[in-house]
Amino acid sequence: MLLSLRVFDRETDRLRERAMIVPRELDRLAKELGVHQELLDEQERTLQDLRLERRAAEREVETSKQRRREFEAKQFQIRNNQAYQANLREIETMKQKASQADDRILEIMEQEEEIQKEIDRLQAVVDEERRKHDLAADGLKEELKEVEADLAKIEGERSEVIERLSPPLRSKYERIRKSKGDLAIVGVDGGACGGCGYALPPQRLQEIRRNRALVICEGCGRILVWPEQEHVS
Repeated sequence: MLLSLRVFDRETDRLRERAMIVPRELDRLAKELGVHQELLDEQERTLQDLRLERRAAEREVETSKQRRREFEAKQFQIRNNQAYQANLREIETMKQKASQADDRILEIMEQEEEIQKEIDRLQAVVDEERRKHDLAADGLKEELKEVEADLAKIEGERSEVIERLSPPLRSKYERIRKSKGDLAIVGVDGGACGGCGYALPPQRLQEIRRNRALVICEGCGRILVWPEQEHVS
């Protein structure tokens, strides 16, 4: 029964470890997808900023053209030469402002075109990565359900076995397992404990081989079994 219990415990440990690994793998997949999404979001923010800047430049063009028309309308009403020259300078300033804003609009439009191409490329990458993520995530979630179902089944079978042990033996086994993990029970290896290597006297070896009483290693406190017995489970 102890050897059967060890088999259940090893499988339980394996399943529990897998049950912890699956969520971490899901988190890793989500982070990988998030990296691509963040690159896409960054480009989209840049595009939005450029569009805002372009609209501001377009307003600057319209404002400069409107101010230029106002100064040109005043030109024929001015009689003072100094004021006339100052008005001409204002007209020229408005022309330059409108021209500079027009040039900036063209630059922004070229940048927008390049960024839009990059956005389209990144969107395709994100779509493909999301497809892979969803496919892998679905598989991992299904695996987790199976692991949890197997774990519940094995824990139920383990409970049936451990209930058949006497309370002192059950307590001893659980105490050793808590301390040694899945190596609560070890086989004899070359006349020594398979867990810690403690050399066993001939009398102890005979006791273990006869399998009539529980033999505990004096070196590490594990339960000892003969090699052939170890694999009977």
